Amino acid sequence: MRLITKSGTITRHSKTSPSKRASVSHMRFRVRRCFGAFRFDVAAFVLAVAQACQHTAVPEMIAPMKLWNWKKENLPSAVHSIRTAGAATVSVCVARLIGMPEAYWAAIATLVVMQSTLGATLTSSIERIVASALGASLGAVESTYFGSNLIVFAVAIFLLGVLSFVLRLEKTGYRYASVTLTIIVLIRRTGAPWIIAAHRFIEVSVGIVVALAVVAIWEERQRLADNTDVE
Repeated sequence: MRLITKSGTITRHSKTSPSKRASVSHMRFRVRRCFGAFRFDVAAFVLAVAQACQHTAVPEMIAPMKLWNWKKENLPSAVHSIRTAGAATVSVCVARLIGMPEAYWAAIATLVVMQSTLGATLTSSIERIVASALGASLGAVESTYFGSNLIVFAVAIFLLGVLSFVLRLEKTGYRYASVTLTIIVLIRRTGAPWIIAAHRFIEVSVGIVVALAVVAIWEERQRLADNTDVE
Protein backbone atom coordinates (compact mmCIF):
# COMPACT_ATOMS: atom_id res chain seq x y z
CA MET A 1 0.00 0.00 0.00
CA ARG A 2 1.45 3.35 -1.02
CA LEU A 3 0.80 6.67 0.75
CA ILE A 4 1.83 10.07 -0.54
CA THR A 5 2.73 12.49 2.22
CA LYS A 6 2.54 16.23 2.10
CA SER A 7 6.19 16.48 1.26
CA GLY A 8 5.67 14.30 -1.77
CA THR A 9 7.59 11.24 -0.54
CA ILE A 10 6.19 7.82 -1.01
CA THR A 11 6.12 5.40 1.90
CA ARG A 12 5.12 1.80 2.02
CA HIS A 13 3.26 0.08 4.80
CA SER A 14 3.46 -3.62 5.29
CA LYS A 15 0.25 -5.59 5.13
CA THR A 16 1.56 -8.06 7.75
CA SER A 17 -1.17 -9.25 10.02
CA PRO A 18 -0.88 -8.99 13.83
CA SER A 19 -0.69 -12.80 14.16
CA LYS A 20 2.20 -13.02 11.71
CA ARG A 21 4.04 -10.26 13.55
CA ALA A 22 3.64 -12.15 16.80
CA SER A 23 5.01 -15.32 15.16
CA VAL A 24 8.08 -13.46 13.90
CA SER A 25 8.69 -11.95 17.34
CA HIS A 26 8.37 -15.36 18.96
CA MET A 27 10.90 -16.80 16.46
CA ARG A 28 13.37 -14.00 17.16
CA PHE A 29 13.01 -14.64 20.87
CA ARG A 30 13.79 -18.35 20.42
CA VAL A 31 16.85 -17.58 18.26
CA ARG A 32 18.19 -15.15 20.85
CA ARG A 33 17.62 -17.65 23.63
CA CYS A 34 19.42 -20.42 21.72
CA PHE A 35 22.32 -18.10 20.89
CA GLY A 36 22.56 -17.08 24.54
CA ALA A 37 22.70 -20.75 25.57
CA PHE A 38 25.39 -21.39 22.96
CA ARG A 39 27.45 -18.52 24.30
CA PHE A 40 27.05 -19.93 27.79
CA ASP A 41 28.24 -23.37 26.64
CA VAL A 42 31.31 -21.88 24.91
CA ALA A 43 32.20 -19.86 27.99
CA ALA A 44 31.86 -22.94 30.17
CA PHE A 45 34.08 -24.94 27.82
CA VAL A 46 36.80 -22.26 27.82
CA LEU A 47 36.65 -22.05 31.60
CA ALA A 48 37.01 -25.82 31.91
CA VAL A 49 40.05 -25.84 29.59
CA ALA A 50 41.68 -23.03 31.56
CA GLN A 51 41.15 -24.89 34.82
CA ALA A 52 42.59 -28.06 33.30
CA CYS A 53 45.72 -26.23 32.14
CA GLN A 54 46.35 -25.11 35.70
CA HIS A 55 46.29 -28.69 36.91
CA THR A 56 49.59 -30.24 37.95
CA ALA A 57 49.15 -33.17 35.56
CA VAL A 58 49.90 -31.05 32.49
CA PRO A 59 53.54 -30.24 33.40
CA GLU A 60 54.02 -33.93 34.23
CA MET A 61 52.87 -34.84 30.72
CA ILE A 62 55.05 -32.22 29.05
CA ALA A 63 58.22 -33.04 31.03
CA PRO A 64 59.00 -36.37 29.26
CA MET A 65 58.67 -34.62 25.87
CA LYS A 66 62.14 -32.96 26.08
CA LEU A 67 64.07 -33.47 22.87
CA TRP A 68 67.39 -34.02 24.65
CA ASN A 69 68.85 -34.19 28.13
CA TRP A 70 71.20 -31.45 29.25
CA LYS A 71 73.02 -30.35 32.36
CA LYS A 72 73.74 -26.78 33.32
CA GLU A 73 77.45 -27.44 33.93
CA ASN A 74 77.83 -28.79 30.37
CA LEU A 75 76.42 -25.74 28.59
CA PRO A 76 79.04 -23.70 26.66
CA SER A 77 80.05 -20.50 28.38
CA ALA A 78 81.23 -17.30 26.71
CA VAL A 79 84.85 -18.11 27.60
CA HIS A 80 84.54 -21.60 26.12
CA SER A 81 83.05 -20.21 22.90
CA ILE A 82 85.79 -17.59 22.52
CA ARG A 83 88.51 -20.16 23.17
CA THR A 84 87.02 -22.65 20.69
CA ALA A 85 86.61 -20.02 17.97
CA GLY A 86 90.21 -18.89 18.42
CA ALA A 87 91.57 -22.45 18.32
CA ALA A 88 89.65 -23.31 15.14
CA THR A 89 90.92 -20.16 13.42
CA VAL A 90 94.53 -20.81 14.45
CA SER A 91 94.36 -24.40 13.17
CA VAL A 92 93.19 -23.23 9.74
CA CYS A 93 96.00 -20.66 9.58
CA VAL A 94 98.64 -23.25 10.50
CA ALA A 95 97.34 -25.75 7.95
CA ARG A 96 97.44 -23.09 5.24
CA LEU A 97 100.96 -22.04 6.20
CA ILE A 98 102.29 -25.57 5.65
CA GLY A 99 100.49 -25.80 2.30
CA MET A 100 97.62 -28.16 3.04
CA PRO A 101 95.05 -28.15 0.19
CA GLU A 102 92.00 -28.61 2.43
CA ALA A 103 92.88 -26.71 5.59
CA TYR A 104 89.30 -26.70 6.86
CA TRP A 105 89.79 -30.29 8.07
CA ALA A 106 92.21 -28.95 10.66
CA ALA A 107 89.47 -26.74 12.07
CA ILE A 108 87.03 -29.67 12.08
CA ALA A 109 89.52 -31.80 14.03
CA THR A 110 90.03 -28.98 16.53
CA LEU A 111 86.31 -28.58 17.08
CA VAL A 112 85.79 -32.34 17.49
CA VAL A 113 88.51 -33.04 20.08
CA MET A 114 88.54 -29.81 22.06
CA GLN A 115 87.35 -30.24 25.64
CA SER A 116 87.39 -28.11 28.76
CA THR A 117 90.41 -29.76 30.40
CA LEU A 118 93.79 -30.88 29.09
CA GLY A 119 93.33 -34.44 30.33
CA ALA A 120 90.04 -34.92 28.53
CA THR A 121 91.37 -33.32 25.35
CA LEU A 122 94.55 -35.44 25.41
CA THR A 123 92.62 -38.69 25.79
CA SER A 124 90.27 -37.75 22.97
CA SER A 125 93.12 -36.54 20.74
CA ILE A 126 95.15 -39.75 20.91
CA GLU A 127 92.11 -41.79 19.94
CA ARG A 128 91.28 -39.45 17.03
CA ILE A 129 94.85 -39.53 15.68
CA VAL A 130 94.90 -43.33 15.68
CA ALA A 131 91.42 -43.46 14.13
CA SER A 132 92.36 -40.92 11.47
CA ALA A 133 95.51 -42.84 10.54
CA LEU A 134 93.53 -46.08 10.36
CA GLY A 135 90.79 -44.63 8.19
CA ALA A 136 93.21 -42.79 5.90
CA SER A 137 95.38 -45.89 5.35
CA LEU A 138 92.48 -48.20 4.57
CA GLY A 139 90.88 -45.52 2.40
CA ALA A 140 94.08 -45.09 0.39
CA VAL A 141 94.31 -48.84 -0.20
CA GLU A 142 90.71 -49.03 -1.35
CA SER A 143 90.99 -46.00 -3.64
CA THR A 144 94.19 -47.31 -5.20
CA TYR A 145 92.98 -50.81 -6.06
CA PHE A 146 89.17 -50.61 -6.14
CA GLY A 147 88.25 -46.96 -6.72
CA SER A 148 84.77 -45.96 -5.50
CA ASN A 149 83.22 -49.42 -5.61
CA LEU A 150 80.36 -49.39 -3.12
CA ILE A 151 80.59 -53.08 -2.27
CA VAL A 152 84.26 -52.71 -1.37
CA PHE A 153 83.37 -49.50 0.49
CA ALA A 154 80.86 -51.37 2.67
CA VAL A 155 83.42 -54.12 3.34
CA ALA A 156 86.02 -51.49 4.29
CA ILE A 157 83.65 -49.85 6.79
CA PHE A 158 83.04 -53.29 8.32
CA LEU A 159 86.77 -53.98 8.51
CA LEU A 160 87.25 -50.65 10.28
CA GLY A 161 84.84 -51.86 12.93
CA VAL A 162 86.80 -55.08 13.39
CA LEU A 163 90.12 -53.21 13.58
CA SER A 164 88.64 -50.71 16.03
CA PHE A 165 87.59 -53.60 18.26
CA VAL A 166 91.07 -55.14 18.08
CA LEU A 167 92.77 -51.81 18.82
CA ARG A 168 90.23 -51.03 21.56
CA LEU A 169 88.94 -47.89 19.84
CA GLU A 170 85.53 -46.91 21.11
CA LYS A 171 82.54 -46.18 18.88
CA THR A 172 83.51 -42.50 18.62
CA GLY A 173 86.93 -43.43 17.23
CA TYR A 174 85.34 -45.93 14.87
CA ARG A 175 83.02 -43.24 13.51
CA TYR A 176 85.96 -40.87 13.08
CA ALA A 177 87.92 -43.50 11.12
CA SER A 178 84.86 -44.24 8.99
CA VAL A 179 84.37 -40.56 8.17
CA THR A 180 88.03 -40.28 7.11
CA LEU A 181 87.74 -43.33 4.87
CA THR A 182 84.49 -42.07 3.36
CA ILE A 183 86.01 -38.70 2.43
CA ILE A 184 89.04 -40.31 0.78
CA VAL A 185 87.09 -42.95 -1.13
CA LEU A 186 83.87 -41.27 -2.24
CA ILE A 187 85.09 -37.76 -3.06
CA ARG A 188 86.80 -37.82 -6.43
CA ARG A 189 90.12 -35.99 -6.69
CA THR A 190 92.85 -35.77 -9.29
CA GLY A 191 95.76 -36.61 -6.98
CA ALA A 192 97.06 -40.00 -5.97
CA PRO A 193 95.08 -41.70 -3.15
CA TRP A 194 98.13 -42.04 -0.91
CA ILE A 195 98.91 -38.33 -1.21
CA ILE A 196 95.30 -37.44 -0.43
CA ALA A 197 95.34 -39.77 2.60
CA ALA A 198 98.61 -38.22 3.80
CA HIS A 199 97.16 -34.71 3.44
CA ARG A 200 94.08 -35.71 5.40
CA PHE A 201 96.15 -37.21 8.20
CA ILE A 202 98.38 -34.13 8.41
CA GLU A 203 95.40 -31.75 8.42
CA VAL A 204 93.69 -33.69 11.18
CA SER A 205 96.90 -33.92 13.19
CA VAL A 206 97.45 -30.16 12.90
CA GLY A 207 93.96 -29.52 14.24
CA ILE A 208 94.47 -31.89 17.15
CA VAL A 209 97.87 -30.43 18.07
CA VAL A 210 96.45 -26.89 18.01
CA ALA A 211 93.58 -27.99 20.24
CA LEU A 212 96.02 -29.51 22.73
CA ALA A 213 98.18 -26.38 22.73
CA VAL A 214 95.25 -24.03 23.28
CA VAL A 215 93.80 -26.14 26.12
CA ALA A 216 97.23 -26.41 27.76
CA ILE A 217 97.75 -22.65 27.61
CA TRP A 218 94.19 -21.62 28.37
CA GLU A 219 92.50 -24.31 30.45
CA GLU A 220 88.90 -23.60 31.22
CA ARG A 221 87.60 -23.87 34.74
CA GLN A 222 84.91 -26.49 34.99
CA ARG A 223 81.58 -25.47 36.44
CA LEU A 224 80.74 -27.09 39.69
CA ALA A 225 77.39 -28.80 39.73
CA ASP A 226 75.01 -27.83 42.46
CA ASN A 227 74.78 -31.04 44.47
CA THR A 228 73.27 -29.56 47.62
CA ASP A 229 70.33 -31.64 48.74
CA VAL A 230 67.74 -30.55 51.21
CA GLU A 231 67.57 -33.11 53.98
